[in-house]
Amino acid sequence: MAALFQQGFGVGFLLRAERAIQDLKAAVHYLAARPDVGGKRIGAIGWSMGGGFAIQLAIHEPQASACVVNYGALPTNPADIGNIKAPVHGNFGALDRGIPSPEVRTFERVMKSLNKSVDIKIYMAPATRSKILTTNVIIALKLEPIRGTAFWPSSPRLREQM
Repeated sequence: MAALFQQGFGVGFLLRAERAIQDLKAAVHYLAARPDVGGKRIGAIGWSMGGGFAIQLAIHEPQASACVVNYGALPTNPADIGNIKAPVHGNFGALDRGIPSPEVRTFERVMKSLNKSVDIKIYMAPATRSKILTTNVIIALKLEPIRGTAFWPSSPRLREQM
């Protein structure tokens, strides 16, 4: 599966959301046109602001086949949620004041009421965001490590965890 990785550390506040969505859609179309990728296995994963962009891509790009949101802003408009065709996996922190658990559960309920595929995890750990990042990187590498690339762990210890 090809994946678009998005991570936000405040820089994106300067980036208009509409432009970001256009750019992400263009990336999906670029990947779909590549013979080594194919158009049916393109997903997005994002952390923080990038998680919000990943879910926005799922709303606006029907070719997106998977979406992982790591504590990113979630849509509240049922019409937007209704446009999501990709399965959505979300990782959130119970103590996160920026994206409160009740809002996450509301999103999950709306997704399920629309018969959308959704898997939400809310973690209780105090250092939640770091734990989520570490866990998801290891999961991603277990699923599809790419030898000789930035996604192939250089550390023998990390490779052992795979």
